[in-house]
Amino acid sequence: MKKHLLLLVVFALTGAFSKSFCQPLPDENKFYSIVNKATNQILVLQKEFLPGIYPELSSKIQPPQSGTRIILQTWKFVKIGSSGFLYFIQMKGSDNTIDIPEATHNIGSHIILHKLNDADNQKFFMVSTGEPNTFYISSFSSGLVLDGTLSPQGTAHVNFIKQMGLNGSDNQKWIIEAFN
Repeated sequence: MKKHLLLLVVFALTGAFSKSFCQPLPDENKFYSIVNKATNQILVLQKEFLPGIYPELSSKIQPPQSGTRIILQTWKFVKIGSSGFLYFIQMKGSDNTIDIPEATHNIGSHIILHKLNDADNQKFFMVSTGEPNTFYISSFSSGLVLDGTLSPQGTAHVNFIKQMGLNGSDNQKWIIEAFN
């Protein structure tokens, strides 16, 4: 509970949100793409074998596919409870969701895709940036936000999404675009 109160204070002091702390998504029954504001690249998943018992998937930023968005770029925000601000971010056609591995609070840890298990490290606040359909995606368990900072090389193949402390940069802002 203390970390969530601290998160509210940090957002308030940094001016990271406009009139409201969180902004519900327009329609939880739609599918969305998640676009990094700084790079205009879409959050996708690539198959990666990570350390641990099970192979999992790791999130990367990739350039948009010309004309189409593949299923690995399509997400559903599953509302948790009645608040309208806390979500599981689930891949379309799957019971897998974005996950902070081992519920780590380490800055710079990469996010993964993991089978939905209702754990706190799979829950995310959608925090309004004050810009239309643009959010900070904040981990409920760590209080850190998702960050899509490009590597110094600028190649899309090495740009894992990680969790970082809020700094208000466009690398931490995510445009949520609904599919028709």
